[in-house]
Amino acid sequence: MLQTSADFPTPNADYFCHPYISHSRLVDLDLQTRPDEYRADYSKAFRRGNIVDAYVTQPSNLPYYQPTEEEHDMGKRCRGILYADTFCRMIIGQSKFQSPFYNADTKFIWNGVQFTLDTKRLYDGWIPGTKWGWDLKTTSAITKAAFRAQCEYLCYWRSRSWYMKGSHATRDLIIGINPDTGTIFKEFIQFGDDKHKTGIGQYSELAFKYWAVA
Repeated sequence: MLQTSADFPTPNADYFCHPYISHSRLVDLDLQTRPDEYRADYSKAFRRGNIVDAYVTQPSNLPYYQPTEEEHDMGKRCRGILYADTFCRMIIGQSKFQSPFYNADTKFIWNGVQFTLDTKRLYDGWIPGTKWGWDLKTTSAITKAAFRAQCEYLCYWRSRSWYMKGSHATRDLIIGINPDTGTIFKEFIQFGDDKHKTGIGQYSELAFKYWAVA
């Protein structure tokens, strides 16, 4: 009998069933006003990121995603690329995978309006010793500038700044992996830098829109 994702336990079910507001909830709101091409790009990146994340941080949950043979190959390549990089191998070894943070009455301000939402976030990897985390992304970029452009296009500064707010982290890292070239890109976000400020502005606007209609 053909199995579907419904035949397997939902990964991190306790987190996803929790009623607090996640960044993904804001993404759903954002995508309502985006063109079809953007929604397709975002969906593809999200799917590929989930496959790679499962290969690295939660391989027992791979059956839930029902990866194709091509996706299996991509996940294996990305995992090998990560572990071949000394820095990535080090932080993976120090990390706690799939770490949730829940924050009641999270404070926001948008255009002078102050409001609160109950929020949550789930880190791919959280390093307890340093108190910052990281996120895995796939990319077709072959230069650092191209990967940074992807981060801007898909609003990765927004998502990572949202995570930093809830965990009180002063630093964050996006790890981009090109499975075709074996290239790794590392984009650090520091509290108060331009990427962080951009992300705060973006998530604050979406949080306000969500709050206003909730």
